[in-house]
Amino acid sequence: IDIEYSVVLCVFIFSTRMVITIITNILSADQKIGLEKIFPFLKNIFIIIILLLVSKYAAPSLLLLCCIMLIPELIIYITANHIIFKKFYKSIIPSLKYINLSLSRDLIGIGGKFFIIQAALIVLFSTDNIIITKLFNPSFVTPYNISLQFIGFASAVFIIVLNPSMMAFAEADILHDLKWIVQTIKRLIVLWLILCCVLTFMVIISPFIYDIWIGPDIIIPRSLTALMAVSAALSSWNSLFGSYNIGVGKLNVIMVVNIFIIIINIPLSIFLADTMKMGPQGVILATIICMSMGAVLIPIQTYLLINGKASS
Repeated sequence: IDIEYSVVLCVFIFSTRMVITIITNILSADQKIGLEKIFPFLKNIFIIIILLLVSKYAAPSLLLLCCIMLIPELIIYITANHIIFKKFYKSIIPSLKYINLSLSRDLIGIGGKFFIIQAALIVLFSTDNIIITKLFNPSFVTPYNISLQFIGFASAVFIIVLNPSMMAFAEADILHDLKWIVQTIKRLIVLWLILCCVLTFMVIISPFIYDIWIGPDIIIPRSLTALMAVSAALSSWNSLFGSYNIGVGKLNVIMVVNIFIIIINIPLSIFLADTMKMGPQGVILATIICMSMGAVLIPIQTYLLINGKASS
């Protein structure tokens, strides 16, 4: 019974969340990134407080856990919508009378492209653990995830710095400020090169860090960490140029690249990891190969868009 109710609750809240989190997109478009990031922070604070209280006074329950993890987010975003729309965006408060079905085709077209992009990211980054578990042993997942978390520290900082650029690119494109766009991309490339240096240093010192962090019981090959660093560098490179393309609404090349990723990633991971006997490293190498196509095509598309030689 708990499982059935939990699934219903998750589906309901997920569906509701798709509507009520629209405020985050508006804040991001208005370059109020700081305000947008408050909501996840508040959600996590509420969840921690409720977990501490409930753990003392309630029996363990899957349904209760789902309520604790999901309902605070719902409450926070509903409250945020009410306050922020009333205070900052009175002129665009959502209403049924503003629905214009003639625009649905364009919206669905853009939404479909974003769906493909998001689906590819899920295939690329969320299936590795499953593949490793199926092909080898769940114990192989531990070194994979530890190296992923370690390398992820550096790339996460880069993504935080990069996040505001998408909407800034959109605004600069509307104003035809090509000089600012080119200068910003050059600055981001410099930051990316710094990231690569940091990742290289992290690979060098990784055995020492792992020894302090998790002790000598779990062996993580340096080759695994090195491949993870290459994957992080490629992902950050693609995000750099992807932020411009998405910001100006030119999604076709990114969509084609991501369709390729959806088709090839899982078979390639299995081939390299199992058939070629590369182990978990083969799974990461497959991810690197998939991202390499975007690492070439998306910068080329960016160059063509900036110079007025491409339209989509």
